[in-house]
Amino acid sequence: MLAIDEVASRAGQLDDVEDELFRFGRVVNAEPDLRFALSSPFIPADRKRRLLDSLLADKVTAPTLRLVTQAAVQGRGRSLDASLDEYSRLTAERRERLVAEVHVATPLTAQQRRRLAAALAASYGRDVHLNVVLDPQVVGGVSVRIGDEIIDGSLASRLAELRRRLAG
Repeated sequence: MLAIDEVASRAGQLDDVEDELFRFGRVVNAEPDLRFALSSPFIPADRKRRLLDSLLADKVTAPTLRLVTQAAVQGRGRSLDASLDEYSRLTAERRERLVAEVHVATPLTAQQRRRLAAALAASYGRDVHLNVVLDPQVVGGVSVRIGDEIIDGSLASRLAELRRRLAG
């Protein structure tokens, strides 16, 4: 893992690797058949490699493909999801920054992304990389998860709080 990160760092691809690991993790979470094919101990490693090559070759950086393949082939007792999350976390840690999973109803503009990243960096005292997820359940506003901490500024949570206050 660290050697692959070093290669990505020297090539200036760490941002790409972080984004690609996150996006592929989202795809795997949404596709149970794919998750099974890549996680099953009954499917040979060479078939997993061929599947990943067919899905990801020319679509992700070489370091990302190596990390995803490593996670699928050598899970070391961890689920594929957990391995991909761990690789993302370690890549961000190497850069001495945090990763924020940001749920929004509509895409953020570049300026909104910069402002949110700057506000989170000021609050946490470290650079923050944003992984933005379009989530229709958010309705409006934003929900942010950094590690185990959740900052919920979504309209849905505000309405739920208002309902609790009115009911009480």
